Amino acid sequence: MEMDSEGNSPSRRAETSVPELDFTMAAAAFLVPWLIPIWSSDRRASHGLQEHPDPCYTCLQEEDTVDHILTQCPYARQVWFDVLRIAGPNIQEPGLDANLERWWTEARKRVRKLDRKRFDSMVIITAWTLWKQRNARVFGNAREQKDPTQILAAIKEEFHLWELARRGGSSQIARE
Repeated sequence: MEMDSEGNSPSRRAETSVPELDFTMAAAAFLVPWLIPIWSSDRRASHGLQEHPDPCYTCLQEEDTVDHILTQCPYARQVWFDVLRIAGPNIQEPGLDANLERWWTEARKRVRKLDRKRFDSMVIITAWTLWKQRNARVFGNAREQKDPTQILAAIKEEFHLWELARRGGSSQIARE
C-alpha cells in the first residue's frame, strides 16, 4: 500500500484532507486523485504504459494532466469562471498554474462556514463534469461533447439535483 511522506495510507488521507461532504458514489470515486492518482496520459507515460503524454484533448495546448484538465485548460477556466460567477461567492477561478486541491482549500476559507457544504458540492460537481467532458473527448463520444455554456447548464442541473437530495427530495434523482 502506498503511503505519503507522513506515513498515512490513502484511506487515512481521505479522513484528514477531504472536507465533510455530501456527494454521490460516482463523485466520491472521482475524488480518488487526491488519494490514488487517476490515469491521465502523463501518469500512464510515467508508468511506461505509453511513450509520451498526450496533449489535452480539449485545447491541444498542454499535456493531459489532472491539474491541466481540471483547472488550467482554457476550457476549464471558462467553465470555472461561469460557475463561480453565478454561484455567488466572491471567489476567483483557479489560476493558470492551479492545483485543484490547493485552490479548493484556499477558496473555501473565503466562504462563510454556513455555505461551505454547498461550495464543496459545487466544486465536486464542476470538477466531475470537467473530467467526464475530457473522457467524452478521449473516447470519441461526440454526443456527450459540450461547449462551456452547455456544461454550465449541466452543472446547474446536477447541483439542483444534489440540493433536492440533500433536502430529502425525490428518490428518483439517484441516477449514478
